[in-house]
Amino acid sequence: AAKYHMLVDYHGVYKPTGLNKTYPNAINFEGIHGLETMKWLGREHDQITYDVTLPFIRGAAGPMDYTQGAMRNAAKGHYYPDYSHPMSQGTRCHQLAMYIVYDAPLTMLCDSPTNYEREPEFTKLLASIPTVWSVREMTDGTIGEYVEHHCEFDGINTVFCDGGRYCAAPITHKVTLGEIVSLLESFRDQPTTLTVPEIPYNSFAKKLYSTYLSYLPKEKVSFSLKMNVDARGSFTELLRTGKCGQFSVNISKPGITKGQHWHNTKWEFFIVVSGHGLIQERKIGSDEVLNFEVSGDRIEAIHMLPGYTHNIINLSDTEDLVTVMWANECFDPNKPDTFFEPVE
Repeated sequence: AAKYHMLVDYHGVYKPTGLNKTYPNAINFEGIHGLETMKWLGREHDQITYDVTLPFIRGAAGPMDYTQGAMRNAAKGHYYPDYSHPMSQGTRCHQLAMYIVYDAPLTMLCDSPTNYEREPEFTKLLASIPTVWSVREMTDGTIGEYVEHHCEFDGINTVFCDGGRYCAAPITHKVTLGEIVSLLESFRDQPTTLTVPEIPYNSFAKKLYSTYLSYLPKEKVSFSLKMNVDARGSFTELLRTGKCGQFSVNISKPGITKGQHWHNTKWEFFIVVSGHGLIQERKIGSDEVLNFEVSGDRIEAIHMLPGYTHNIINLSDTEDLVTVMWANECFDPNKPDTFFEPVE
């Protein structure tokens, strides 16, 4: 199709998964509970709520071929399934708004041609709505309730304004294709790097990451972690962050002492979640030892202070000591900032 400059519209259960990045002529996908179901669904079905939920969920994945444009419209309480003369739930304006709100580079007219011929004013207005928008801004909307964008047009440019005669589907984020690729690669590599992407509140990265995870195949939902095991127990890195350090879990065998070192700029939290142990700290150059008896029966966080040598001792003769650790810096083997010195 690409070779012969033909457009492709995947009308069926197939949802967008990035194919149109490689083949831009694949311009639309269905994967949607479309309007044709109004032919047989009973009065109890609520297509209206579905329509105003769709842009926030399915719409996040990419273009969607919904097949809107019903000309026989029934208000609540007047809808009934009719296979020969189907109708939509909601108003004519509701149908019109979906051409504006939904992302559909190639869109459809679902009704009979004669119904559009009988109402040329509506059909002319419908034909004037662009299928691709240069700018999109969300002015208002609530999942499952409504989506609203008022605008006027300055030539082909959309001008958002209160009380505008038209509607538009605005852009909520501006991001380059290269930035999207970098984010997706970081999401893909997380099981190897253990690095959680930076996902500020309401950011594009946060929404993209949620969308990415929602399409994760079963075989990638779980991944193994590298356990560094020896006779004393094990130490496993869990997660890393770009700016907020890393999380790890340490398991100490009965009677084992670990640590006996200090850091210049690194500081940590030790949180014992199982077992019975003793955490000791001593400021470098001082003889005073700080002792903290810890237990999984009473979970608490202990600061490992910079400039203090510290250790953790498993006081049990039979049970492992399990400690969740957070450090403000990710471990760098080229600059470990770790210096051996016994606490006592």
